[in-house]
Amino acid sequence: MAPLYDPKDRSSEPPLKRFDIMSSLRSTFGQNRNARALLRRGETFSDLGYLGEALADLDAALALEPGFVEALLRRSEVHADLGHYAQALADVNLALNLQPGDAEILARRGEIHRRTGRYRQAIADLDAALRIDPLDAWAAASRGETYREMGLYDLALADLTMALRIDPNDTWAMVSRGQVYEEQERYAEAIADYDEALRQSPDDAWALQRRAEAYAAQGRFDDALADLGRVLGASPDDVRALFQRGEILVQLGRHDEALADLDHALQVTPDDSWALVGRARVLALLGHPAEALADLDRALTVDPSDGWAVGMRAEINLARGDYRSALADLNRGLGIYPEDAWLLMLRGEVHRRLGHLSRALADLSACLQREPTQARAYAQRGRTWSDLGSHELAVSDYDRALELEPDSAWVLASRGASYLALGQRDRSLRDLERALDLDETSARLAGDEIGIARLLSAVDPRLASRYARVGEAGAASGLGG
Repeated sequence: MAPLYDPKDRSSEPPLKRFDIMSSLRSTFGQNRNARALLRRGETFSDLGYLGEALADLDAALALEPGFVEALLRRSEVHADLGHYAQALADVNLALNLQPGDAEILARRGEIHRRTGRYRQAIADLDAALRIDPLDAWAAASRGETYREMGLYDLALADLTMALRIDPNDTWAMVSRGQVYEEQERYAEAIADYDEALRQSPDDAWALQRRAEAYAAQGRFDDALADLGRVLGASPDDVRALFQRGEILVQLGRHDEALADLDHALQVTPDDSWALVGRARVLALLGHPAEALADLDRALTVDPSDGWAVGMRAEINLARGDYRSALADLNRGLGIYPEDAWLLMLRGEVHRRLGHLSRALADLSACLQREPTQARAYAQRGRTWSDLGSHELAVSDYDRALELEPDSAWVLASRGASYLALGQRDRSLRDLERALDLDETSARLAGDEIGIARLLSAVDPRLASRYARVGEAGAASGLGG
């Protein structure tokens, strides 16, 4: 399953670095009195969140004095807050032409490159800034965050730790380092950083949301919900917090509450693709696949490259037996994200169901190379080996799947069938009995596809009858195989 947050989600970004005009050697200080007055008013508007008014004042200041570096830098900040990164970059480039070699301006340009995914340019600018001023904590934190997004965690930790040695109160660096630990599954260290950030800034929404995610990864759902409750108490329309709480409620099986949160998020931002995909997931779990597909179609209209939406739509079509549509979506998704383990696992399953067994093995093995703890991929590869008649290899994969998920009735029933094919009657019957005791529906899904009732008829008529009765009940209720 996709993570709750895109690692490149920009909702957590701090404002671009605020400049003290006396902190750097600047050749142009704003000689025009009216331009200076417009700058100060624009700054006030910006600080209050009135970005349109701020932009108008800064445009007017620069019309009076085009070389006013401080106004260029402040306008770049407003453009960045508005998501207008091309305009922000143009302003920073002009300021750098006027003030070559200014470490703070180089750091700002590096940060803009980071936000737009131009990591090589970001690292070059931030390296240059830190050569000029090795004690610039903000530049070190920005470079650390760049390395985090690149997946270079050791370099990220070195930079973020350096930033915190220079400025122990830098909550952005603190939360960013916590996120590195979190992505390494070092949750205790991540939570320690989030705790410290919240000790310094008790209402920091991003620190609370990150800590909630780390708590959820540890199974501390009550703590996670408490943190998200604090965020939503202060900002009831925070779409990301609503989405995150909805995801946790799904894990707790509280689907109606999750749906309420995601409905609320979409009332605030009707085209938020994460909330649309999240709601689609809940609708699918509640047995409303048509509504779920409508949300996913809408999400992919908003963001055609959303790999989570593509995978979710494929998974729903897979469950409905529409394998061709699922395969088309997965081919599309893997064209964009060729290394995505979840998409590879789903495509492997689709290929298996379509009888493309060599392709299924290739995709499932590629998935497991990238994510060796994916129980479902082991289970599907085991079934593929079984379909090929290689039951010893099938049992090996089923064993690995059950080490990861010991109570999977689907895998137990599948392994039971392979044991039966290998002539290991006692092991087979033990697995098949336990599968039914754990989850009759999942056992039937496995049994119907393999034809377990028929295979058992000469071995254990009582158990064969039990599988047949389960199958009939499932068919009567409209459950698919």
